[in-house]
Amino acid sequence: MEKPMQKMENLRRQSELFLSRFKDVAQNFSGRLRIHGDGIDRLKVFDPAKKTEIDDGVREGQFYVSLPPEIAEVFPGSVLGPETYLKHLGLDDETVRNTSVLLLSQNLKVRDEAVLDYENDTMTLKVINGSFTEPALEMTKLAARNEFLTNKDSRAQYQKHLFQIEKEILSRTSDASFEINEDCIASGETIVGILETLKQKTKIRTGNKIAINVNVATTQGLLLIEEYARENGLQLDIVVGYLGYGLSSGEKIEGNDARKHANYIVYPTEILDILPDTLRQELRKSQDKDGQIFVVGDMGDASKSLPEEDDTGCPWNAVRVKDPWGERSKNEKEEKLTFDEDKRTRVVFPNGGYLQEAFKECLNPEDQNFLKISGKRVWTPDPDLGYGVLIDGIEKDLLKDQ
Repeated sequence: MEKPMQKMENLRRQSELFLSRFKDVAQNFSGRLRIHGDGIDRLKVFDPAKKTEIDDGVREGQFYVSLPPEIAEVFPGSVLGPETYLKHLGLDDETVRNTSVLLLSQNLKVRDEAVLDYENDTMTLKVINGSFTEPALEMTKLAARNEFLTNKDSRAQYQKHLFQIEKEILSRTSDASFEINEDCIASGETIVGILETLKQKTKIRTGNKIAINVNVATTQGLLLIEEYARENGLQLDIVVGYLGYGLSSGEKIEGNDARKHANYIVYPTEILDILPDTLRQELRKSQDKDGQIFVVGDMGDASKSLPEEDDTGCPWNAVRVKDPWGERSKNEKEEKLTFDEDKRTRVVFPNGGYLQEAFKECLNPEDQNFLKISGKRVWTPDPDLGYGVLIDGIEKDLLKDQ
């Protein structure tokens, strides 16, 4: 049986291996992003993760952002624990030890201030809670049941736990002119792909400072977004509910490099090994058939709106009447949005983004430009596209002149 020190060493070793590999291939990665499409003609991309007996797995969009293959291969199955990540940020040994304990704690907002409040030349990063707070664990349990589309009670409970974590995050106002509200950041590629597409293909100007509000983010995803910001002279203002530390390895597809279900947020074995026995055993109950434990599951499905009778217990539900993702508004059409260059801009990503917008409307409504941009991670067998982000939903009048 492994001793605690050996378990910690396993976590450090795997984390340092990932970080070393990332640093080897990350230099100028944003300059190697490739954008396919003109935003007018529709791109068709085969996603093997979506192929079923009734679905051919083909998805359409305006743009496809291909990541450099060497970057794409680093993330699946990776672990980046809190100690290694904090050392990467340049914190001293004592702060690393103390903050790691807080980041892995079970308490919701364990102190009056955030568990991590950090700043460097590229970003400010605030992590409010420990990773094993009660709302986070309850979302894990509900995700394991995988019944959000068929059981509205599970969906309502999930949204209540999510709101408990996000109410502080989305209540704040940043001085950044461009804001992204996300439910989760896994590998970070969706945000990177959308920022690069906005820069290269649209008239939208994000400005130099970008605010990111997110329920849960992996350390790997934060690493990628920070590197992108550094290479592009951006300032990040990031507030996170809690951190995740593992990404799923996905399922290899015979005959090509594509993988199904890669880069979902999971609890890595190395993290589970160092947790108290009772917590570890509780989490093990949420394993799938492959032994994986998904931290949040499919947040898009969990974010679907609820019937009207749930408005009292879930007040954010009442503001979703024009939202096309849900039970109350299946036939509603999205309104074309006007864009005012003098206003701040916020972006959400359907389908989970509709719930983020409803939370925001309840907590801190602001008169801003509101962009709904779809960004889906895809690992396609098409050798010209490879692994990347399929982007859709950008109004044509916001595109640069061709």
